[in-house]
Amino acid sequence: MIPCGLLQKRTDAIYIEGDSIWLAGGQGQTQPQYGNVRCGVTLCERSEQKFSYIEPRYIPGFDSEVIYDIAADEKNIYFAGQHGLTVHPRKGDHYFTMRSGDGLPDNQTTALAVAGDSVWIGTARGVAFYNPSADTVLVIGKKTLGNLFVTNLELVEGKLIIGSTEGTFYIDTRAKKVGRLKESESLNKSKKAKDPFGILGGEISHLSVFGDMLYVSSNRGLIAVDLATEKIKPELQLNEPVYAAAANENYIAAAVEDGLILVERKSGRRRKFTEEDGLLSVNINAIVPDGDYLWLGSDEGLTRFKWVNPERVD
Repeated sequence: MIPCGLLQKRTDAIYIEGDSIWLAGGQGQTQPQYGNVRCGVTLCERSEQKFSYIEPRYIPGFDSEVIYDIAADEKNIYFAGQHGLTVHPRKGDHYFTMRSGDGLPDNQTTALAVAGDSVWIGTARGVAFYNPSADTVLVIGKKTLGNLFVTNLELVEGKLIIGSTEGTFYIDTRAKKVGRLKESESLNKSKKAKDPFGILGGEISHLSVFGDMLYVSSNRGLIAVDLATEKIKPELQLNEPVYAAAANENYIAAAVEDGLILVERKSGRRRKFTEEDGLLSVNINAIVPDGDYLWLGSDEGLTRFKWVNPERVD
């Protein structure tokens, strides 16, 4: 058979690198048993429509068939998986996997953020820092972060923002400080509270950055935080579970229980997109912006959605 399409339908991890797009699937905190079903990583070279597959069960050193996140630097491709962090050097065809015995706080690695020679690793029990040049691993903020199941990492200037099942935290890499990003307000407090629904303190599903704004998606909704002032902005607040979000100059997109909500910033108009509009599934797990398009990972595969479309009348 000519290689074409996804190796597996469910898509949670999407990493775009120039013409290449890396795709893989996980299951949140669950541990699925795929059996004889083919699973692993799909690499698509978009201009040539060329597909190639990485199937961990056949590759020495690649220990996880369930992949939660993918990232890369100039030397390596990194795969955060159920059984450790797998590193694939660009020069060569080999793989090796790091586990708790190598310094990680837990075998289950769930999120990645990479910049230069710094690889931040989210796990089921906190955060680690890996320096590939020195081949060293350090556990960071064990006292504060050690019991957190990390769901998402996002690097901004001088800070690592951490999404977890217990809320939103940060590591100030310059001041070497670890803390909670804006203590969430209780539902019982005044309606004037900045975060009356406690979104920042919920179970964080996704973090995304556009400009100076951080968009936090949780089981309690979606909220925007100004990274410069750490103040919550009333750009958009959805008070229902949000699984992923993205923003640009004109739109904010949010994956909710029954589809994709697209909000036009200027007018405030909203429209919900479902399978009837062309989505493979309303169960969207990942959103990655790519110019005028969004890549939407779901339980049924990958959808490319043109969210900047002057011809569309909502």
